[in-house]
Amino acid sequence: MFFQNRFCFLAYKALFILLCLWGLYLNSGLPQGSVKWHVLDYYAIQSNMLCLFYFIWSFYTNLRYREEPLQVYTPAPRLKGAVTFCITVTLLIYNFILAPVQFSMGNGAVVYSAGNILVHYVVPVMVVLDWVMFDKKRCLENL
Repeated sequence: MFFQNRFCFLAYKALFILLCLWGLYLNSGLPQGSVKWHVLDYYAIQSNMLCLFYFIWSFYTNLRYREEPLQVYTPAPRLKGAVTFCITVTLLIYNFILAPVQFSMGNGAVVYSAGNILVHYVVPVMVVLDWVMFDKKRCLENL
C-alpha cells in the first residue's frame, strides 16, 4: 500500500507530532510541576525524540516541496528506516520484556499511564503505519 495523497500525509504527520509531543510532555514531569531530567536516560524517550525530530523535518520539507504538488516526499529514506527500526525496538522491548513485569507489581493491577501508552505503543505503531501507508517499498535498494 502506498498513498500519494499529500493532505492525508501532512494530516497524519501533524497528528503524530501532536501525540508524540503529548507523550513526551507527560513523561517529562512538567504536569507534576518539576522537570524529571533522568527520563532523558531512557531509550524509549530518546527514540521518541528521534521520531519527533524526523517527523517535524519531514512535515516541514513536504510543506515546502513544490515540484509535484500532490505527491509526498520522504527525506533521507535511510534515516527514516533507522528511525523506524529504533522505535520498533522500543515497542517490542516494552511489550514483551518490560510490560509483563508490571502485572506482578503491588496488588496485581495493571498500571498504565497515558504517557507510557503514548511513548511505548501509540508512537511506535504510528511510525510503522506511516511506513506502511506512505513510503515506497524497496526504495533503499537503489541508494
